[in-house]
Amino acid sequence: MKVQERERWPDLRELPLHVRFLPNESTGSYVTRLAERNGLSVDYLLEIVGEGRSRVVEPHLTELYLNRPAAERLARLAGRPLPVMQRALASLGEDYLLAGCGPGPVWKWPWAVTDGYLVRACALCAARRGVTEPAWLMVPDTWHVCGEHSRWTDNSRDVAWPWIDLRPWPQILEAHRRLARLGRRTGPAGRALAADAFTMMTDHHVWSVHGRAPRWFAEAADRLGERRAAPLLAYPKAVQVARVLARSERPRLEGNLT
Repeated sequence: MKVQERERWPDLRELPLHVRFLPNESTGSYVTRLAERNGLSVDYLLEIVGEGRSRVVEPHLTELYLNRPAAERLARLAGRPLPVMQRALASLGEDYLLAGCGPGPVWKWPWAVTDGYLVRACALCAARRGVTEPAWLMVPDTWHVCGEHSRWTDNSRDVAWPWIDLRPWPQILEAHRRLARLGRRTGPAGRALAADAFTMMTDHHVWSVHGRAPRWFAEAADRLGERRAAPLLAYPKAVQVARVLARSERPRLEGNLT
């Protein structure tokens, strides 16, 4: 922590107990876990972090945002350098820090999320880091695939089916591996192309491509509902579309593709 930060808040002390980061965890989820780990209410912890411009909300409902002074205070409490926290917590990055709030530390927990979706973290990944309570990620899609544990989680609040076992559906796991390879090869552009592909694969397109839904999708729809299961059906075809878009990107940029 920089000297000027210590001078600015001489009474601010690091909390005695730390919590480990989860990659892409939401700020609200992390702050909630940090407070509980130290036997504090979230309200009290945020009073230390800064001035609240909204009320405290449950972390699975929406995201918590801070301005830079509040983020610096949170980093001091957590015992972590702010750049490290910004790499770990998706909504603590420079693009998401609150602006125009004055010089003092300020936080907001608005109902409107700035970017992305709150998706439940894989419980097995979390447990490996000592996290036993539900945790939430901030990700660009309404779902998240854990390839290591073959689990699909989404932004549903269904307590009966908080995650989906993908092992019976190897076509989805294979599509996920292909998407990961595409991302490694193309970087951020691949992520954008994948988002375009999933946008193209609306329910109408999915049904027109597949005609009659395959049996495995019918099983998922019976358990989860058709709307929640629809991304499962779209996933393999959307990854194929993303790969076609990637192959077409260079000639498109060169003006050789209409």
